[in-house]
Amino acid sequence: MGGVSKSETDTAMYIVNAITQLAAPAPIGNSSGTPGEEVASLLGLELALRNSSSSNGTLASFSAVVLPLTQIRLRLDSVYQQINQLEYLTSEVVGDAIDTTSPMQTAFEQRLLQSNDTYVALLNLSRPGGLNRTEEMRVVRGLLQAMQAAGAGQPSNRLARLNDIERRLTALQNQFMDNLQASQEGFGLVVRNEAVLGGLPASVVAAARQNALDANVTATGSNRSGPWLFKFDGATADFVVPFADNRQLRQAVFNATLNLASSGALDNSPVVSQILAWRQTKASLLGFRGNYAQFKFARMMATLSQANATLYNFAAAAKRKAQVEIDLITQFAADKNATLPLEPWDVKYWRERYKLDTFKVDQAALREYLMVDNVLNGMFQMASKLYGVTFVRNTDATAWDAEVLVYNVTDNASNGTLGIMYFDLYTRDGKDSGGFTMGIIDGARFWRAANPAYVAGTKSPIRDSNAWLTAAQRQLPVVTLALNQANPDQNGLALMWLDDVGYLFHEFGHGLHHILTTTPYGLACGERNIEFDAAETVSMFQEKWAWDKSTFLSFARHYKTGEQLSEDTYNNVMQMRRFGQGIYLIEDIIKAVVDLKLHSSWVSSGTEAPDDIYDKTYRELAPDGLTPPGAKPLNSFDHIFGGFDYESAYYSYWWSDMMSCDLFLKFQNNDESALGSNGRLFRNTFYAQGGALSPTALFRQFMGRSYTTDAASLIQYYDL
Repeated sequence: MGGVSKSETDTAMYIVNAITQLAAPAPIGNSSGTPGEEVASLLGLELALRNSSSSNGTLASFSAVVLPLTQIRLRLDSVYQQINQLEYLTSEVVGDAIDTTSPMQTAFEQRLLQSNDTYVALLNLSRPGGLNRTEEMRVVRGLLQAMQAAGAGQPSNRLARLNDIERRLTALQNQFMDNLQASQEGFGLVVRNEAVLGGLPASVVAAARQNALDANVTATGSNRSGPWLFKFDGATADFVVPFADNRQLRQAVFNATLNLASSGALDNSPVVSQILAWRQTKASLLGFRGNYAQFKFARMMATLSQANATLYNFAAAAKRKAQVEIDLITQFAADKNATLPLEPWDVKYWRERYKLDTFKVDQAALREYLMVDNVLNGMFQMASKLYGVTFVRNTDATAWDAEVLVYNVTDNASNGTLGIMYFDLYTRDGKDSGGFTMGIIDGARFWRAANPAYVAGTKSPIRDSNAWLTAAQRQLPVVTLALNQANPDQNGLALMWLDDVGYLFHEFGHGLHHILTTTPYGLACGERNIEFDAAETVSMFQEKWAWDKSTFLSFARHYKTGEQLSEDTYNNVMQMRRFGQGIYLIEDIIKAVVDLKLHSSWVSSGTEAPDDIYDKTYRELAPDGLTPPGAKPLNSFDHIFGGFDYESAYYSYWWSDMMSCDLFLKFQNNDESALGSNGRLFRNTFYAQGGALSPTALFRQFMGRSYTTDAASLIQYYDL
């Protein structure tokens, strides 16, 4: 690790030691060594279950099975999530340590999910008469579904094969992400002619200039104001396609985006094909005849046919709106003497020009009304009004970067602390791209120490372990929200783009889900035990509050004068936001449809490449005037190939949003006097219950009726 700092080396060593302490395998035969602490806990649980069954023949109770599993799972994740945070938010060297320990971690996860003793005990609990409480039955069934998906109950030879496939898939998904990240970080486009930068916002040009200075890119010729370096850093290259007047510059960045991880040693094309093929094999071994989508849908709200029907209903409406938009954009471009037909790298540019000309909103100028501190305060005021919570800045807390903000979350009624929320908002080297939320500590009863009944080498009976588990205090939940917006300027001023505001509110919904949980079932707290296609419901719901008139105007104030954005300008901003939504929606729906096709009908031994499926689906669903992007878009589709569980589930964003639109429309349709009561009801259902009750039950509690699957709420909310 030449050139690696001592702190980076210490971090890598911490990761190796932490995973080894928890998950080191038990010695086999006469070999020496000590099992990891949670390995020992699992062995102790299995022994206790066997002894209990053989001594009196009675079934193990819910507490005897689920409490130890809760302790193991939550303690593991309290360490795993800290490590994931180090990987996503700090130094790249962390990835090497994670790669080193990944096989050990994967092996124990398989061991935990395939434990026959716990599987049999859970099966017994799930039978009629085994449990009386709906929440307990739901937790047990969630555990069983996860175990069955991992192969629990399968013959030993099939289990060995499944474990081998899982190891291969983990390695391939890691390789996919490593290739993508290396490709993103390896991109750098140097511009030396200032005339090429026309149309780009001043903040983007300044960031590109700073990139060049940081990289020691030297000036040449007589032009001493440059050069400028554009990178995929969330602050420079991302703004070229929508804003740069120079068509060649737009094309270069567009093609670079589509060709990420598509050449040489970083080419993800074979990785994508291998991942799909191994998933098909896994599905076949588990009884789904190679249909990986059906395997995943066994644990969803929707069926595969329902998901497809919803997507195609939504796509038909989005396509109509997209066609109107692309026709207006094309005509506008023609009137401005643009080269026709418009290429993919032209559409966003002329869309932005049309929006500026029609709605008179300059997005770069709008940033002056979107100062980070003001947006945060407006968001917190909204949360206080809806949910009865207050955010208090904790200036004494330390974090991994000086720009990270830390807030204590308190309850207005009791004044008690509910949790801690970290905001890591700005881009930097070594930090993963995009926006994401990580629950670090769960708000549940568990110990962050090893179970003394097994780890200390004692022979304590199971009742001693249960007494220890029962005595656990509820942990204060901790969560991190991460974005990748442009850094503050040299004076510390941080301004947001309009899209960044939406991303912040979206991740805030995930964070609140983690903080406001109150269910006593640790394996259902926060976002745990929620059907995957409902997991984005609260975040999509929360995102909509960013555009609520009262909320938006509460934070849209000029950073110098404090002047509030006018209502007329607000109305123009919202119209501007909605224009182009049809194009965005149809392109994202296409990705969801492609995902389902790849995992349900694509044949690895056939002649059709995965990218051919993307191209055909694009031509099938997109309006005239929108052409397939070409290149290899799947090579950067990290949601479904990067190990984030969105394979056969990218549609989940729209399934969740279908419910979130319905929920939000209730707030819009009710009088403002009902805002607080509706907000508290939302907190007490969707946020508080987590996964203890089904999304269907929570929706009915809040809305007083069942949800619909015809995409009507999506079509209404997006004005399609």
